Amino acid sequence: MNRRRWLVWATGAFVVATDRLSAFASDFWNKKPSSEWSADEVQQILNKSPWAKQVTASAPSKGGGGGGGGSMPRSQGNGGMGGTGTGRNSGRNAGMDRNGGTNNRTTGNDTGSTKMPKPGQEFKGVVRWESAKPVLEARKGTVPEGFENRYVISLRGFPFGQGKNAVEKIKAASSLTAKGKGPVQADVAQVIDAVLLLGFPKDTLKLSPDDKEVAFVTTLGRVPVKTKFTFKEMMYHEDLAI
Repeated sequence: MNRRRWLVWATGAFVVATDRLSAFASDFWNKKPSSEWSADEVQQILNKSPWAKQVTASAPSKGGGGGGGGSMPRSQGNGGMGGTGTGRNSGRNAGMDRNGGTNNRTTGNDTGSTKMPKPGQEFKGVVRWESAKPVLEARKGTVPEGFENRYVISLRGFPFGQGKNAVEKIKAASSLTAKGKGPVQADVAQVIDAVLLLGFPKDTLKLSPDDKEVAFVTTLGRVPVKTKFTFKEMMYHEDLAI
């Protein structure tokens, strides 16, 4: 092997080794207990991980679906993941993001905006599988009341549209779909601390690792949002964490 070929081989081997180390490091949630996760690792679980997808969505350039008139509430419930929708603060899980979450302030978006987006306007936000065990452990919280026995998906960084019935419209437009199974619509929706929560009944959509992946879609006002979650990446200590 001459010097040039050796350098090419050595460089390639280094890149492969680095990629493997990076992949190993990204799987920290299966390598140590959640009590040992660093602040940066908590942020990774909550904002860029198999359970948290960074999604870019755009309002239609012309026409498209509309969200109704009126104004949409920025926040419902008690201001925390344990909210009941009564407006009272029970003190339990108050502040959905205080344990490492994000309201997407870094994206520059008007999270939970009541204003309709301009045609072609782009938004960057996070779609997170809120009911997954590693997410709950990262937040040190639980799913809110009313979302029991459901897969809970949260959205932040996107406009929620306008109109008194905005939340109901979003709920009607939201679904989870696994290959070979029909879409299941959200049956619970709530806005807490400018974060939209959607609940999908587990008894209607029974998911397992054999399903491989599930697609999430919704429409926020006129902005379509969609992403996929891959189950082989969502294994948490040998169990599917959803």
